[in-house]
Amino acid sequence: MKIRTKILSGYLVIAMATFIISAINYSHFYLLNQKYNLSEQLATNVKIMDQIVEKVWETRFFINQFIFKHEHDDNQQSLKSLSKLQKLIVDIGIQEMDEERLNLFNQIHELIIPYQKNYIKLAKLINRFDLEKQKFSGLIQNIQKTADSMVLLPMPSDNSRNNLIKAHQKLLVYTQKNSFPNSQNDNIIADKMYKIIESVEKIMINYQKQNIGTNQIFQSEWRQIFNNVSRLKVISLKIKKDTNNIDHIIKKDILPIAPEIGKIARLINKSYWHEEENIRLKINENFKFDLTQVFIISAISLILSILFGLLFSRRITNPIISLSQSAVKLAKGNLDGDLVYDSNDEMGNLTKSFNQMKEAIQLKIEDLKTLNIAGQKLVTAKKGEEILETVVDLMKKKTQVLGGIIHFCGDDSCLESEYITQQDFDAQQDLTLLMEEIIQQSISLNKIIFIENAANEDTLIKELPFSFLVAPLQYQGKTAGTLLLYGDPAIIDYNESDNEFILAVSRLTISAVKNVNMLELIEEKNISLIKANYTKDKLLSKMKRMNVNLESVVKERTIKLSAALDNVQTSNQKLLSSIEYAKRIQSSLLPEIKHIQEQIPESFFIWQPRDIVGGDMYFTTFFENGYILSIIDCTGHGVPGAFMTMLASSGLKGIIKDDDIKDPSEILRRLNVFIKTALHQHTGNALSDDGLEAAICYVNQPDNTLTFASAGIPLIQVENNQIDVIKGNRKNIGYKRSTMDSHFDNTVISLSSDMSFYLYTDGVTDQLGGPKRIHFGKKRLHNLLLQVSNRPFEVQQGMILNAFQTFQAKNDRLDDVTIIGFKPLSKTD
Repeated sequence: MKIRTKILSGYLVIAMATFIISAINYSHFYLLNQKYNLSEQLATNVKIMDQIVEKVWETRFFINQFIFKHEHDDNQQSLKSLSKLQKLIVDIGIQEMDEERLNLFNQIHELIIPYQKNYIKLAKLINRFDLEKQKFSGLIQNIQKTADSMVLLPMPSDNSRNNLIKAHQKLLVYTQKNSFPNSQNDNIIADKMYKIIESVEKIMINYQKQNIGTNQIFQSEWRQIFNNVSRLKVISLKIKKDTNNIDHIIKKDILPIAPEIGKIARLINKSYWHEEENIRLKINENFKFDLTQVFIISAISLILSILFGLLFSRRITNPIISLSQSAVKLAKGNLDGDLVYDSNDEMGNLTKSFNQMKEAIQLKIEDLKTLNIAGQKLVTAKKGEEILETVVDLMKKKTQVLGGIIHFCGDDSCLESEYITQQDFDAQQDLTLLMEEIIQQSISLNKIIFIENAANEDTLIKELPFSFLVAPLQYQGKTAGTLLLYGDPAIIDYNESDNEFILAVSRLTISAVKNVNMLELIEEKNISLIKANYTKDKLLSKMKRMNVNLESVVKERTIKLSAALDNVQTSNQKLLSSIEYAKRIQSSLLPEIKHIQEQIPESFFIWQPRDIVGGDMYFTTFFENGYILSIIDCTGHGVPGAFMTMLASSGLKGIIKDDDIKDPSEILRRLNVFIKTALHQHTGNALSDDGLEAAICYVNQPDNTLTFASAGIPLIQVENNQIDVIKGNRKNIGYKRSTMDSHFDNTVISLSSDMSFYLYTDGVTDQLGGPKRIHFGKKRLHNLLLQVSNRPFEVQQGMILNAFQTFQAKNDRLDDVTIIGFKPLSKTD
């Protein structure tokens, strides 16, 4: 489990416990509050209903005001309030009421139903009454208008005119004084109006019996008045009937219910207001208790969080301190003991890597001791077979070889020796002849060649069922021979990491071969002197001189061999003191360039640490739809810088691969938190103040975009012989001065096939050189990138290295140097 996963799990447990207890208290408080709200709502509605019912009861439904002034609000509000109360009774649940309150609610419920039914019946009568009233008013206006015009017409007699005027005036005056909108007793008015219309109808009938004359207009007007009066009679009869019905419903069916509803409502109000007061007191008591509980829980959570933070802080800092102390011991040559950290998190991986590095250094020391012992044997060897026997015994410990052949030609002498087991080969087989092609290949390429199984090769050696290892022998700056070793393919144990050991063996072999050649030359000279038949004295004299000369030569050669051996031992000590094997560990952390260039064909990578190991590194990760490429410059160089690169590499792998983060700004933010936490630099008592600068590019191939974020390292963009510098953020990662919430900005670039990009560390621009010993500088580097940007990337790499090394000349390297160039889109894309 990773460190951050452990921390999050602990805090999650504390948070969940706090949440559960708080939720229980909250639900308790919520239920009490809900009950109070429901009770208060019920009591409020009962009070409103009581007020409305009292108002209805007091007004006693004045019929004239109700009908003619259309003031229906009181009765409509009464109906709505009663309906709302009826619904609320159902919502609150009968099971929560005591028997007395249940009886009161049942009584109200029984009174509401007939009240609603009678009110609906009353509303229908009122609507019909309004329509008849409108018709009545219209007919009155028509009769008045017609009567006014008839008075002016000639009458059959003065008596007729007087009767007509009398009836007209009687109807007109009464309707003006007793119209429905102004009356307070509609039922009385309706009865009187009906009687007046009957008297007018009689006058009209009597008048009709008389001679109304021959005037056609008069006759027509008269018939119209007569018809309208008849219609008035019918309408007034209906109005009289409706007013009696309305008066009956109000007095008999509605008004008696009002005081009963008011009485019951006041009883319900009294019970609920008392209950509401009790609920308020309970809520206040529970709220104080819950508040105390929340305070106690918060205090416990804070204490647990502090204890949890201290525990995990020690879990992180203790391994870091142990690693630092072990690094100091390692620098002093103390390789005893392994670090113990039994966990699968980042610190566990770092501890394992450190222990593996110590084991590798111990193996390296053993190799150096073995080489030292073998070198002493080789110095005393007098024949090539002795040399080869010592070499084969030495290589058996490393690679499990069975035998071998030395072939060497230097100056004017050659040596070819075999150390093979006869039964390994057919007597007719010439091993040197069969291996000639491979030997020549090793000499021409000047590198170690390993053939895992000769039977799989398409050359003469396919007749030999062995594995072969061929190493070149260097003499005076050129390849002068080879050391050929063979072994059983089933048991031979060879890795490319053994190449350095094999080259050291080849250097010892060269020294031993030269010594044997010298001894053989002495022997040949002695034989040639004997064959010359010189006189004894002359021969002895000459032999003495030759012996003296040869002894001096042998002595000189021996001194040179001893000096060479001393140089080898000195080199070995330097390898030990500078932790040569750390370079392999660091190199293994870097992506393989061959694999990168399979994914990004147009690219190059220059990585040159100032010492054997350094604080610069590059990092790549490939996805299905793109890749991430980054460059990092850590604090310092040498072993401390390499230690920081291991920490940074571990952090990047966890963030990008394990957490699946592709956003460059988010990667930098998390890397800052990881470094500060790992080195305990987010606290005030940190012993170190180390960090790094970094730049990260994410290429999204489907979108043809490049997203860049930086902490102190710029991105150089070259397009159409124009250069653009994208600086990013001027922040650092991991240092004490950086904050845990540092934010980094993304820059998104739309890609084209003409764009090339370059990343570099400050070891390039800070290098001193030239006649005036000045810095290489950004301007010089930018001009150089413009010059080479149109060339193939493998050519660019050579030109940049040549220019940089020429500028540096004999000046010391000041810092690690890393340069990356790449083109995300090629012309073919």
